[in-house]
Amino acid sequence: GIAQGLSVGSTFAREIHAQGGWAALQFGPFGVTRLYAGSGFDIPGNADLGKGARSLNRSGWAGLSREIASGTTVDAEYSYFDTKIMDAAGGYGHRGQLTFVYGF
Repeated sequence: GIAQGLSVGSTFAREIHAQGGWAALQFGPFGVTRLYAGSGFDIPGNADLGKGARSLNRSGWAGLSREIASGTTVDAEYSYFDTKIMDAAGGYGHRGQLTFVYGF
């Protein structure tokens, strides 16, 4: 349950039931280029949650990886994150990332 573990809003702590999963795919290689994408979600049982608890997390990402020299790649990735909260406003975020990797 979104790293929540236990609900402690009552006399006795109880587990938070949840369901979720993730998937990721890679396309290519197309010469020196690979494309990849994925998505994940975590949905805890609302009956187990108290006010202010996270009731949904989901994310998605897509990227491009390109070999620019022998053993050296550059990756560009975009990610989207969304969180819902019980009885409160949730939030979302966008992230871009550029990575250089040298393998030896």
